[in-house]
Amino acid sequence: MSVMTKEGLSALKFAYLVLGAGIAVTVFLVGGSYFFWQSEKGSNVQAQRRLNDAQSRLASAKQQRDDLRNSEDTYKALVARGMFVPESRLDFLDAMETLKQRHGITALEYELGAQRPLKLAGGTTITAVDAMGSRLRVKASAIHDGDMLAFIDEFSRMQRGLFPAERCALTRNQRAITAAAAVVVAPPDGGQAGDNAGDEAAAPALVSAIDADCSFEWITLVDKRATPAASAGTRPAQPAKAR
Repeated sequence: MSVMTKEGLSALKFAYLVLGAGIAVTVFLVGGSYFFWQSEKGSNVQAQRRLNDAQSRLASAKQQRDDLRNSEDTYKALVARGMFVPESRLDFLDAMETLKQRHGITALEYELGAQRPLKLAGGTTITAVDAMGSRLRVKASAIHDGDMLAFIDEFSRMQRGLFPAERCALTRNQRAITAAAAVVVAPPDGGQAGDNAGDEAAAPALVSAIDADCSFEWITLVDKRATPAASAGTRPAQPAKAR
């Protein structure tokens, strides 16, 4: 029986139906798989984006935590240094007198200018605090170099604010050098002359051997959130001189 006859086509009708159904199922499966793959691909991209966002937020939270921790440490260090203590010139006078006696400073003069707001580098502003400064010039004399260096070192570390040095010049006292040279060349001929030489030998111990002329900036911080009563004591002070 020929396939191209009516009877042959009728015999293959079921096979054609099965073939067509198979092709349709194949197209459906391929199309469904493609759309499922595209959906999963989009879901993976969104999931990766969400994961990246979550990691970014976590890193930002850790950075903020570290910044807060560092800010807390910095704040504690500033408080310990006395940066938030209002500028008290009477207390400063007492502190200077204490340092003078402690380090054997033979002469001490200082001039303290009026307190003023400080301009930070680059026009930087601090939201919570105001930086205030007072120019301070200190002139001191001491018999021994070590006494002078110890005085300057302890002064710059006073827990009443920050005292960065703008200039500090140390010079030898010519009177002390001259007196010491006179003792060296004095003729030790004994008797009265020897006694006089002994008296002169004591003279250099009474003459200051080193002088210091230093300029500082006394920096304190004023909390903008302080109550009016508390901030009233931080108003700019007038220039003061002391000897």
